[in-house]
Amino acid sequence: MTINQFQKKCVAVYKDKHLTRGDEALIGLMGLNSASGKCIDIYKKSLYENQELDREQLAKELGHIARFVAMVTNSMDYKLEDVLDRGVNEEKQDV
Repeated sequence: MTINQFQKKCVAVYKDKHLTRGDEALIGLMGLNSASGKCIDIYKKSLYENQELDREQLAKELGHIARFVAMVTNSMDYKLEDVLDRGVNEEKQDV
C-alpha cells in the first residue's frame, strides 16, 4: 500500500459521517493529541513503573497517530506523501 492509498483508507473510515473539512481537521487534531498522550504514557510506564515496554500497544497508538495525521492532511487538500516529504526536507535543513 502506498502512503496516499493509506490516506484514502483513513478518510474512508469517516466518509459516511459527511464531515466538513473543519470537522475532519478537528477530529484528526483531537485524535492526534489523544494518541500521542497515550504513547508517552506507555513509554513512561516502562521507565518509571518498572513495566516492560508494551511494544504492541505503542505500535497500535502510532498507527492511530498516522491515521489522524492523514485526516488532518486531507482536510487541507494535501496528499499525505507531500506532507511527509516536507518533514524530511525540513529535517535535512535543520541538521
